Amino acid sequence: MASEMDTTANGNACLSIKAKHIGPIMELEGKLSPKGQNLLFATSGTGKSFISRALRALDGPIEEGEKDIDPADVVSEESSDGALSLLEGTSEITKIAFDKTFGFITRSPSQYIFHVFSSDYVGAELASRSYVLDGDIDHQIILGKENLELQDKEDELA
Repeated sequence: MASEMDTTANGNACLSIKAKHIGPIMELEGKLSPKGQNLLFATSGTGKSFISRALRALDGPIEEGEKDIDPADVVSEESSDGALSLLEGTSEITKIAFDKTFGFITRSPSQYIFHVFSSDYVGAELASRSYVLDGDIDHQIILGKENLELQDKEDELA
């Protein structure tokens, strides 16, 4: 049974995050908002981008040989490996580990869907479409590799 500190006023379990050796963060444990969406903000140089990269690696399947995130871009300089866990109350809902020595990313399966919108993500998505900022905006936004592939299939059918 979860303690009072692990639940919200409406009885839902609180989300929390644990991180070790992620960017400049040697160790972190903290509660997140009880809302379905969370916003991270802090001063420059405190590890927001590193956390967003780690969370971004949770989004979608990692196929063998395919890697969106390089563990060297996530793990602290002082370590060869790092990890990030998300918990709901006291239950771990997912964990991702990075090994920069061998370039491995391992994660536990999760029933949750994770989407991270950071400058890294937007840059990667725009680059994958060879998008050039020219001021000619057609009001079409396709985010995520899966949606881009779906759009390509729809274009083929048309």
